[in-house]
Amino acid sequence: MQEQLDRSFQRGEGTLLLIRHVMISTALFALETVVGLGLLGVGIGFVMMLVALAAAIVSSGQRRHHLGVAVIYAALCASTMGALLSNWRVAQDRAVPVIAAIEHFHSDQGRYPSALRELCPSYLPSIPRAGFTLIGRRYGYVADRPQLYFPAMFHGIVAYDFPTHAWRTND
Repeated sequence: MQEQLDRSFQRGEGTLLLIRHVMISTALFALETVVGLGLLGVGIGFVMMLVALAAAIVSSGQRRHHLGVAVIYAALCASTMGALLSNWRVAQDRAVPVIAAIEHFHSDQGRYPSALRELCPSYLPSIPRAGFTLIGRRYGYVADRPQLYFPAMFHGIVAYDFPTHAWRTND
């Protein structure tokens, strides 16, 4: 009887621990969608997943619990990568009118603009936000190359190169 009570208590406590891991991973994911760093969600998530998998291998009594924790942190890694890739796609989509304005400026003036602010208000009412994270929020522009760029985690910079009309990363 006591053994059965101990098991039910452990199951209840295990559920509370899983809920805590879900709350931690949810907080890390929320932070990632705001900041866009990638290191927290993917880095911490990957390490915690490996630790939980190792614990599942070593501990037969709590194997299901540790596997559950591993799944939670694997989901954190996957959802963080999804958010970062989504931010990248949003930034590229929002760049379309900026690229068109720069091309239009180039055809009118015979040169590329020296700064993005030269496009406003004649070619664009304003420069749109690149992505939805703090890291990838703004476009940058290099007149010497010329390139329009934005920061994207795991690649550093994603740039549209005007001479080649192609997106490039600095991998």
